[in-house]
Amino acid sequence: MYKVGITEKGYVKVITDGRAVYQATKYSLTPHNWCPPISSVRRGAKGMGAIVYQSKRGGILTENKCRELDRVQKVDICPTSFDRYCATQGLKVKDCIAKDTSLGAWISRTIGSSTIEYYNHDCAEIFNHCQRIAQQWIDLDRAADEIRAEDRKKYIEKATKRWVKFFRIQNLSNIDSMSGKEFESAIALLYECKGYNVKMTASTGDFGVDVIAEKHRKVTVIQTKRHTNNIGVKAVQEVSAGAYYYKADHAAVITSSFFTNQAKKLADSTGVELIDRERLMEIWANTHKNDNIPIFELQEYEKIRHNIDRILGTQYVME
Repeated sequence: MYKVGITEKGYVKVITDGRAVYQATKYSLTPHNWCPPISSVRRGAKGMGAIVYQSKRGGILTENKCRELDRVQKVDICPTSFDRYCATQGLKVKDCIAKDTSLGAWISRTIGSSTIEYYNHDCAEIFNHCQRIAQQWIDLDRAADEIRAEDRKKYIEKATKRWVKFFRIQNLSNIDSMSGKEFESAIALLYECKGYNVKMTASTGDFGVDVIAEKHRKVTVIQTKRHTNNIGVKAVQEVSAGAYYYKADHAAVITSSFFTNQAKKLADSTGVELIDRERLMEIWANTHKNDNIPIFELQEYEKIRHNIDRILGTQYVME
């Protein structure tokens, strides 16, 4: 036997078959609306984690707008508590009459009377439709959750890579505040980590060379330039002379900045290697693969994400 909870005007708000309880809406009571007003869910255009719903009329609803819709849904109460639940909602309880009738006349009203008859056959139809529509909403929500879970997984994978990269290069993230000597020490450490025997030259009389690195009997002389301005031809000329003096096999200029076109042309003709800021960051990251990298935690990542974006560039974020 079915029961319905109705408003003062006789509209059904909840319905039970004695086993489950469903909240009814206009979408469950009108035959051409016996399905949710939403047909599908998909990823939105605003980035990771954005969800939009496709309405049956062709429009697009945001997740917030979709939450505002009047949904058919299962009510989480015991059917034996149906009467008490209806009382708390200001609804009147009616038992359904075991009389068959057409679905279109499932409610009959007597003009001038408060008598409203609810037929068991029609209530069964309504209950079954409520049950089906509620399941369709569950399926839509599950599809949305799957999209969110997939986006979250991608976001965490990307965030983990950026976390590792950030901590690999963080020892050089403050190069702009380093002194020239500190920058020389950082470069010497870099080559040492790459397996070179390293020696730093004296502050004066260095013949344009700050660091001498030897590996496999091959000598590399390096001039370091901790500058904010672009480095010109003078540094290339000096390290070329230094390479001749130290009988080096290779010469390089490493800077925290970049090089002028003239410096690049001279380096090409003299065989001097130029390592600018961008390439230096890459070399440092590849060399210090396990250097002070904390275990990734998403909460901690979000706390420092602004700084990570500042160093590595802005990436997509969860909405």
